[in-house]
Amino acid sequence: MQRWSLCFIAAAMAVLACQSDAPVGSRSTRPAADISDGNHLANCATPINTCVPSNPHFYFLPPMVKTPSFSGTFNPSLVPTVTICALALDGSQACDATQPVINPGPVQVDAADQQYQVNWRTDPTTVFVGETYRVMAFAGSRELGFADVVPVDNGSGFQDPATGDTIWLVDGSTLPIKFRIEVGALCQRNADCGEATIGPAGGTVITSTHLAGAFFPEGALTQNETVVIQPSSTVPCIPVNLLQREGCYTFTTDPGPASFQVPVRVGICAEVDGLTPDQIHALLLYKADPAPGDVLSEIVTPLQNAPASFLSCEGLALRPRSVWDRLAQLLLPKPLFATHLGMGGDTDSFSRIGWGLPPLMLKVLGTDNQSALVGSAVPNAPAVTLVNPIDQTPVAGLPVTFTVGAGSGLVGGRSSIEVRSGPAGVAAVAWTLGQLGTNTLTVSEIGASGSPQVFTATGLAPLNPLP
Repeated sequence: MQRWSLCFIAAAMAVLACQSDAPVGSRSTRPAADISDGNHLANCATPINTCVPSNPHFYFLPPMVKTPSFSGTFNPSLVPTVTICALALDGSQACDATQPVINPGPVQVDAADQQYQVNWRTDPTTVFVGETYRVMAFAGSRELGFADVVPVDNGSGFQDPATGDTIWLVDGSTLPIKFRIEVGALCQRNADCGEATIGPAGGTVITSTHLAGAFFPEGALTQNETVVIQPSSTVPCIPVNLLQREGCYTFTTDPGPASFQVPVRVGICAEVDGLTPDQIHALLLYKADPAPGDVLSEIVTPLQNAPASFLSCEGLALRPRSVWDRLAQLLLPKPLFATHLGMGGDTDSFSRIGWGLPPLMLKVLGTDNQSALVGSAVPNAPAVTLVNPIDQTPVAGLPVTFTVGAGSGLVGGRSSIEVRSGPAGVAAVAWTLGQLGTNTLTVSEIGASGSPQVFTATGLAPLNPLP
């Protein structure tokens, strides 16, 4: 019986080629073979100066390559996938759309040997001599690396470049595909990175320095999602006029759900040097989401406060202070003590999240204790102003909720409505009274000092009631 083998071709300074006595009828033109992992730059088989940096935290392992050198920390918390395709002959390095994509099966983690593995059981009916096949490893939709292999039928087997030994395919048909994924493979070269695959059973993801994390309760996700948590360099982290310091992270899932089935708890460590006990107690996480239809704008949402017991915050004391930290200190009292706090909040979706000192909420004069006919709006729309508690400047862009209490009236045509504070920090809404006598309206903003505020109005009978 004819035996199949695979020859590995790597592009690293030079192209390693396998000699094959290909039968008549095999393709005479073959795409340039390539490899992309932590030991190899990609695209180097094409003209000079076109090499592309590869993922420095992903490595193919023997028998596909010689034993690599690495120094990172193995990440056993992912559920990667491997896809194999035949490359097109047009030099595009793209998969040949006329041939089926090969799925070798589920990838298994070997924590003891710090590697992932899947076995490719080659099939002579789908794997052809003369083709170049690209083995691609993914975490979610993110390609970690790839390697090209070429099947040959001369019976020479698979040669390990590290030893020169010939490695036969297992049972004459199976190629073990092994690789290593390190912490940081999915992050943008940040030292503080959290990466894991979380499924419907739930779980916890924490960054390498234990400064940020997320807890997924059971049922929050309906399928396996690749979760990545990494620092954001956006300054300010949250686009509102609040006191902020370092502690800004981007939380993502891949593929990303529009919203979780049940809220997920996120946590970020905050440095609280110099804050008063009341300010420490008031600290809150805020989430910035892209505004629908406007890529230049963001919608800010405060997260309901919750403990983040899964964070130790020990790494915060070792982190150097940023310019943002030093500027913030100019506005704060002298340090009372040096400590760190793990703050949490529940959210129904992921985005960029950071912490801030919530605003102060004040009633606007002339908008309380009014009167109007039942079924009519009070003369001046009830209004509150949000101001920065440090310098009393307006805080725009935060959601303020108006909820009808006694009287069963309407605000904005409904019993409850959310509006955003404007440029002057003011949020206001028309209030239609629903009954004779006392009517009440409650105005709240999550975390704000002075929230909630209760407005009262008196409902008057019409002068000429209908018969």
